[in-house]
Amino acid sequence: MQGCREEFPVRQLTADEVLEEAEKDRVFMEESDGGVTFSGGEPLLQLPFLVEVCAALKDADFHVVVDTSGYAETSAFEQLNGVVDLFLYDLKIVDDESHRKYTGVSVLPILRNLDWLLVNRAAVWVRIPIVPGITDQRANLANICRILKGRESYVRLSLMPYHSGGSRKYRRLGLEDRLKEAEPPGRRRMDEISEFLKDSGFDVHIVAHIPRGPAALLVHTSRSDHRNQPLGFLQPRQTGCQPLPVL
Repeated sequence: MQGCREEFPVRQLTADEVLEEAEKDRVFMEESDGGVTFSGGEPLLQLPFLVEVCAALKDADFHVVVDTSGYAETSAFEQLNGVVDLFLYDLKIVDDESHRKYTGVSVLPILRNLDWLLVNRAAVWVRIPIVPGITDQRANLANICRILKGRESYVRLSLMPYHSGGSRKYRRLGLEDRLKEAEPPGRRRMDEISEFLKDSGFDVHIVAHIPRGPAALLVHTSRSDHRNQPLGFLQPRQTGCQPLPVL
């Protein structure tokens, strides 16, 4: 079945079919030192399929990345850790009350899962969405540094400037856009935040926004800076998945 979501095609695929799609770009990935990224939305919402397809790609010697909000049961990461090479892990707000205010859920499971991954020496790039007046506050950034203290040598921080691309989706779904008045941060502000985090001893990178869909399979073209190019948005052909809450 084929369709269209946003500007990218949507197809229902089995794990074997995803592997076939990846094989078509193997030479390209090998030349660019890249691999396959699962994004979303939240890919852990379809955990059984995700584990299956990541294992198949790993067995076929592809570099596998999962982009996640971290809001899941720890058992999900226990299943994925052996078949995923890198986790792109969102960390928005550390204070639980503020996190509940802006996302509707507690940050505690996210922090617990992040700690589990780091204790188990999983490769993690912590990604901080920079929303002016919310996530860019000095106290929040300092708390993130505090939580990651002692792990500066193997944790990379990626700063993602806020963009308004989600506003039309809220309108289309009839949902309230609580950030409709927010403005993207300027380059100077992003550089200020980057310098603050670097002064705390972290490897920091500013990344550009890439459109996402509900179940995105992307080819990443470089393991060093993780530039992604969409192959298309893929909806796995599987039933019976128990979805987990997502931010």
